[in-house]
Amino acid sequence: MTWRISKLGMLVAMICLNSNVLAQQPKFRVETDVYVGANKEPAQQYLTLFSQGIYYDFSYDKPELITVIDPARKQIAIFDSNRKMQLVDSMDRLTEIVERAKLEAPGTPLAVVIAASELVKVDRTTGKIVVGDATMRYEATLQASGSPEMTRQYADFANWSARVNSVRPPYLPPYTRLSLNQAIADSGQLPNTIIRTSEIGGRIDEVSCKLIPGWRLSSDDEAKIANIGVMESTFKHVTETEFFPQLQARRQTTSVEK
Repeated sequence: MTWRISKLGMLVAMICLNSNVLAQQPKFRVETDVYVGANKEPAQQYLTLFSQGIYYDFSYDKPELITVIDPARKQIAIFDSNRKMQLVDSMDRLTEIVERAKLEAPGTPLAVVIAASELVKVDRTTGKIVVGDATMRYEATLQASGSPEMTRQYADFANWSARVNSVRPPYLPPYTRLSLNQAIADSGQLPNTIIRTSEIGGRIDEVSCKLIPGWRLSSDDEAKIANIGVMESTFKHVTETEFFPQLQARRQTTSVEK
């Protein structure tokens, strides 16, 4: 009987501990405007909500597509509210793909990008971070963060976004951005602006973004998060090629070219 009471007490303590951890998780938001080249109007706009350790990414341009990054469950889910479907991917799988590509990179153009990703310069006076070289280069300026945990969560969100973008359009190698995110995490701040410059076939492309953080969630933000729970329980689970038909077409084209 004593053993059962002790075990029950431990279970209650664990539940209370988990509840306290969730209660201590910050709730905040980051709006991101993305610009291409010298254009003054944003090409894309995003709203990212951070709540209880989960990251919810909404596109203003494609509001039907929502990405949910859940580190505790080690999964990334993408929802399509128009087609009422969801694609759930494993963080372990994404990590394996990124690491395997790194191991297989020697002797390929990717090796140059990976080597340059280790070139990190931090100007403590101006707060400017520069990572990479002319092949792929990131420059970031910083702004104050609401707390160290907010900084950590934003960097974690940016890491997983970079990994996702490496296996799906736009197929960007993630290594330079991962190095930038680590430097941002080390700074204890949030990015204010980020500029990515890349040179492909002699053409120089520049994409920049401006981040606007907010230290609390609105009632509309909370409603968006609550709606995700409905999507998760009702939307059909599909494969990657069902969710992204263009991936199947791309793979078939690649197979024919080989």
